[in-house]
Amino acid sequence: MKKHEAIDHGKPYNWGNASKDYANFRDIYPENLFDKLHALDIGKSGQLIVDLGTGTGILPRYLNKYGASFIGVDISKEQIEQAKRLSEGNNKMEWINAPAENTGLSSAIADVVMACQCFIYLDKEKVIPEILRIMKPSGIFVRISMIWLPYEDDIVKKTEDMILNYNPDWTGAKFQRIHLQVPEWSKDCFEPVMLYIYDTDIPFTQESWRGRIRACRGMGASSLSDDKKRQFDNELKVYLVENQPEKFTVLHQILIEVYKQKI
Repeated sequence: MKKHEAIDHGKPYNWGNASKDYANFRDIYPENLFDKLHALDIGKSGQLIVDLGTGTGILPRYLNKYGASFIGVDISKEQIEQAKRLSEGNNKMEWINAPAENTGLSSAIADVVMACQCFIYLDKEKVIPEILRIMKPSGIFVRISMIWLPYEDDIVKKTEDMILNYNPDWTGAKFQRIHLQVPEWSKDCFEPVMLYIYDTDIPFTQESWRGRIRACRGMGASSLSDDKKRQFDNELKVYLVENQPEKFTVLHQILIEVYKQKI
């Protein structure tokens, strides 16, 4: 289990607990995200991309069609095991069970270093020097964030309220729209190449939404008992059956940040 004082008020969490649901239900990144990355020459043939906090390897598995090679790094052994299973037979992907702050990789090997949906968990004082170490001088760092919008989507708002009833220390709720700005952590070491933000609707079924929520930090990765997690899932199922159609979309906001090393 991991702890972080700024996350869930210091309560422990473990992504390994959610790995099976993560593998089955977290492949929700839309095709337009991969198209936009490809348009930025991210993923093209000849590149080596290091994906920090790779989880089950979603980005490498979807971006590899453009020709790049990937090294996915994650601190969770269970997540890496799922990534290996899901990419079996693909020789352009390598998986490493290690913290993003100390990957063990050689220096100056990566054309692109990526961090998608994981930067909040990383120690900035340690991971930024590691990114700069493994990135080629001509390389880029790409951070991707994707958030749902509870104040604009009733399903999200109701689901968050239900999670908070079980796990009131969860700090992954009540997010509002992201605004484009250069973050403080980047200013000493990186120069922004591009900051891009857009809205997209992600399709779900009742089953896939339940799976998506079981795979979130506030539920599946939390320290709640298995009984509590099953009780929550049953309540969410009843709410969806009684109040929502079988298929629906959930509004998300996606932020793509591209940086180069400051000279």
